Amino acid sequence: VGNGNNAAQRAISEADILQLNGDRLYALSRFSGLSIIDVSNPQALRLEGVYRTAAEPFEMYVQDGLVFAMFNGWYSYQCNEQGVCSWQQTSRMQAIDARNPADIQLLADHEVPGAISDSRRVGDVLYLATHEWGGCWGCQTVPNTTVTSFNVANPTELTQVDQLRLPSPPETYLGE
Repeated sequence: VGNGNNAAQRAISEADILQLNGDRLYALSRFSGLSIIDVSNPQALRLEGVYRTAAEPFEMYVQDGLVFAMFNGWYSYQCNEQGVCSWQQTSRMQAIDARNPADIQLLADHEVPGAISDSRRVGDVLYLATHEWGGCWGCQTVPNTTVTSFNVANPTELTQVDQLRLPSPPETYLGE
């Protein structure tokens, strides 16, 4: 981690999502991941730590150095039972401990269906609304909206509380 003002300014300029919490600025970027910047002296910004990710940030909630980050476009290389492998795109919900920016730790990581389209935190529950189309290229498919809730009271035990899948009515098919 470069501690100079230039490294901190670069993290800020590359960020897709910024959140100020006390004297720390949390900068979430598709290319750099999560950067923690000490902004107590604006003339001498200091990059305190970086947690690398490579996905499109959607939203971030920060509380007392704990970060709940949501990502779309998370790619992984997966193989099925027949040995056929391909790149898969998913969305993710992560709990990240950034209380010690020099040693940022991933506490929990959950895959969610589709692309995240909205999020809300209400107390100790974080809700994600995701949208996905069926898995058929060139055919008319029914889109689905899924609402997933997570208990975020204890980030080390981030748990999915419930998931509700809401298919769109048939009249919303493509081409109709």
